[in-house]
Amino acid sequence: MHQHQHAPLPLEQLKDVPQPLVVLLEMLLQKDPAKRPQSPAELLKAMATIRGAIGAGRRIAHQSLQKTPPPDSVTLTRRAGARLGPRKISVARLPITGSGVFGREEDIAFLDAAWANQHVNVVTIVAWGGVGKSTLVNHWLGRMAAEHYRSAKFVYGWSFYRQGTSGDSLSADEFLDAALIWFGDPDPRIGTAWEKGVRLAKLIAHRRTLLLLDGLEPLQNPPGPQEGRLREPSLQALLRELAAFNTGLCVITTRTAVADIADHEGTSALRRELEQLSWRCRCESCSKRSALQGRKQSCEVPATISRAIVLL
Repeated sequence: MHQHQHAPLPLEQLKDVPQPLVVLLEMLLQKDPAKRPQSPAELLKAMATIRGAIGAGRRIAHQSLQKTPPPDSVTLTRRAGARLGPRKISVARLPITGSGVFGREEDIAFLDAAWANQHVNVVTIVAWGGVGKSTLVNHWLGRMAAEHYRSAKFVYGWSFYRQGTSGDSLSADEFLDAALIWFGDPDPRIGTAWEKGVRLAKLIAHRRTLLLLDGLEPLQNPPGPQEGRLREPSLQALLRELAAFNTGLCVITTRTAVADIADHEGTSALRRELEQLSWRCRCESCSKRSALQGRKQSCEVPATISRAIVLL
């Protein structure tokens, strides 16, 4: 029994595991149940902090995952600070991406500035598939989590991407119903699609909320007269309302700019065209990632460049 309660973790067997992950493991295996996560929301918050630390290549202290500081040294102000953070978090529906992000410092700074600017209501990250839109947003979300989401009261993420690849009908109904329930709507079945979108916008906009909508392009019109316009009235209403008024921030990733909020672009709605990282930047990213992992790795020259060199 004494060994069960007091034996330390075999840290020598975890030397190849990133330090932030070891800290999380130690917290999960605490002998005192009160020192473990007390709810799925607390665990998700801790995991986001760990992911952000690993992605940034930095270590974390055990205290950063503890929700309650020692009682003897706590002032009233500190006690209030321990409760800082969102009331509710739901990010499980966002896509899983790589944790490492290099060469995107300006894009991360853009998102930081948008969150801090009370006049910015909606941000759209636009790029072709594979450029790294979702990876960028996930990395930024991890940084936000490490800072208790910087005064956000609610954090809600949703990905529409699976709808565009599974062959199902391209509908926003599932998102709308789930979001209305999550944000506390008394009866999501009431009203037209447009009315539901307006209602959801009001629930979101009046409380400082970080809303993340990933992969919106399946619900947009393809190139043509209506290019980029949303086909779902509920989403049209939601984004138009949020672009007009929002105490938080809505972050969208898509392959096409959202035409429905074009009237607000440059003022309360900002667009960021994400560029493909250059081959040189990708090589530097590869080297930095390898250095963080304590190993050497050379960056291979892309086949197209190799063939060009041979021809020259």
